[in-house]
Amino acid sequence: MMKIKKYYLLNIKGYTLVELLVVVAIIGIISIPMSSFFIANYTSFFRESNRIDVQQVARAGMDVIITNLRKADQGTISINPDEPERIQMTFDKDDPTKEKTCEYYLYGTNVLQQETKADGDTASNQLMYNVTDFQVKLENDMVTVSVTVTIDGTNGHTLTLTKNHKIRN
Repeated sequence: MMKIKKYYLLNIKGYTLVELLVVVAIIGIISIPMSSFFIANYTSFFRESNRIDVQQVARAGMDVIITNLRKADQGTISINPDEPERIQMTFDKDDPTKEKTCEYYLYGTNVLQQETKADGDTASNQLMYNVTDFQVKLENDMVTVSVTVTIDGTNGHTLTLTKNHKIRN
C-alpha cells in the first residue's frame, strides 16, 4: 500500500514555481495597457456626461427665458444699460391680482430667476450654472439673449448660446 502511495505521489504532474511566476508576469504585462485603456474611457465618459449636462441646463434655461419673453408685452421688458446681465419683465399687467414680475440676472457663475407676485411673494431659482457671461440687449423691438457656459473647467471649453426674440407690439 505504501508503495502505491509513493508511486502515485511521484507521478503527479503540476506546475513549477517558475512557471507560475512567468504566468503572473505575463498577466501583469497584459493588464497594464488594459487598465490605462479603462481609465481613459472612464475619464472620457464622465467628461462627456458633464458636457452634456451643462449643455442641457444652458439650453433649458435659455428656453425658459425666451418663453417668458414671448409672454411679456413690449412695454414691460426693461434692461438697464449699466447692467446688461439683468433683464426684467412683467406679466399680466392688466390684472393687478395676477401681475407678476420676473427678473433674470447673473449671480456669481449662476443665472438666477427671481419672480415677484402682486402680493409681494418672491421666489428665486437657479436657472443655469457654470455661466461665465450673460448678456441681454434690447434694440428697437428685438431682444438678444446670450449666455456663455464653461463646459470643462480644466481645458477651458466653453459653449455660447445666443437667441433672438422679436417682441410683439
